[in-house]
Amino acid sequence: MSNMWKNSLKFTVFLALGVFLIWWSMRQLTAEQVQQIIEALKHAKYGFVILALVFGVYSFVTRALRWRMQLQSMGYSPTCRNILMAVMTGYLANLAFPRLGEFLRSGVLDRYEKIPIAKSLGTTITERVLDSICFVILLVLALVFQFEVLKDYAMTNFSALYDKFTNPVFLRTIGIIVTVIIILITVFMVVLRKRIAHTKLYIRLKNIVISLWEGLISLRYLKNVGLFCLHTVVLWICYFLMSYLAFFAMPETAQLPIGAGLSMLVFGTVAVIVTPGGIGLYPIVCAQIFALYGVDWAIGFAMGWLIWGTQNIIILIGGLLSIVLLPLVNNQDVIK
Repeated sequence: MSNMWKNSLKFTVFLALGVFLIWWSMRQLTAEQVQQIIEALKHAKYGFVILALVFGVYSFVTRALRWRMQLQSMGYSPTCRNILMAVMTGYLANLAFPRLGEFLRSGVLDRYEKIPIAKSLGTTITERVLDSICFVILLVLALVFQFEVLKDYAMTNFSALYDKFTNPVFLRTIGIIVTVIIILITVFMVVLRKRIAHTKLYIRLKNIVISLWEGLISLRYLKNVGLFCLHTVVLWICYFLMSYLAFFAMPETAQLPIGAGLSMLVFGTVAVIVTPGGIGLYPIVCAQIFALYGVDWAIGFAMGWLIWGTQNIIILIGGLLSIVLLPLVNNQDVIK
């Protein structure tokens, strides 16, 4: 099965899961709860939603600036506009096919900035690893400072996952797979390398691997590590404010503590990872988290849709505009 078919199948499964969750969650609502949701959304203070949108937009800007620093460490100087539009295009692609955005935004820079895809893709992998570390730190903070509120929820939703990854059979299987991979790579390097070292395919693959490696270690050559770290901190603060500021749009959630916002950021991120863009699942997770803080399910569900809509409308508008503008702003005839 080709990669395209695999990605299509994967997308269809996760999208179907998201659509099913929307149908399932809506079916669970009573007529009274539906009316509650409509009234809550009708009377929400959308000024706070607009403010959340502002921080959402800046999160893309600071991510673009951080990525530009990685590319500059390798000797490239892409324009800020192309970097930002590449990032927005990537986010839009991720709504359709998870992880497609990393390849697409690298392709944008290859086309308009002549930066090899493998090199920029290496930087995005490093970027994802860094974001994963930040997420784990935030998860630990949420569990520490909101332990009494989250302990039962975390155990219910993550105990099965924990058991799976700590199962001796699973660990033994992973160990065998890793060992086999190491042996195969060793055999390839020792036995076959000399025989195929002069072929075009080998040279091409070697160049790709070298380019990927250069991208992966791009952080090592950063000229301003402090600024890079600042962009990373600001990025996650923006993510936090995108959801937390929306709390103030409804009186039932306006009085919730900052810890509730941290909990929402962490578990909302998990929802976005599980289904494309968090479709269907994000509002359900929000309603569950809000319920832990004493907020009615219907109100929490409405707030979930409000936050999810706020985040995705930026991606849709920004991504579509980027697709339209990229060929225009990079066309010298148009500029002249």
